[in-house]
Amino acid sequence: MKKLCSLAPNHLPPLSVLIDDLHGPRTPEAIGHHLGVSALTVRRWIAKDEAPRAAALALFWETRWGLSALDAQAVNLVRLHVGLNNALRRENAALQRRIQYLESVGQFASANAPVFNVSPFGLESAVPVPLGGLGDLAALGARGFAA
Repeated sequence: MKKLCSLAPNHLPPLSVLIDDLHGPRTPEAIGHHLGVSALTVRRWIAKDEAPRAAALALFWETRWGLSALDAQAVNLVRLHVGLNNALRRENAALQRRIQYLESVGQFASANAPVFNVSPFGLESAVPVPLGGLGDLAALGARGFAA
């Protein structure tokens, strides 16, 4: 079976260690309120020094270890996306340089012209603009493409 990718630790410290590392009140009442269980339930967990995994994980994310794991994940995601952004900017600049070069080659009114000009409607023309300009296309269109 394939393991789920998760930030959650495989092994958790004992409940007493998790409670000692909590910020804020550490009373059974406060912990119970945070977890949505009664203070009596928390006292039973403390007496056995173990809690259900879901409760232990909820407390883990409130400790310095859980906060550190979340902070590291956030930093790594920011670095990943900054790198991706920079790579896409470089690729965009390279493509713009390529387009400028192809446009500087010139228009030869051939079917395999390197670039297409923009039509009066702002859309790219599927047909290269002839050397005479858009007037020739308009005249051609007025004749219904009948030569």
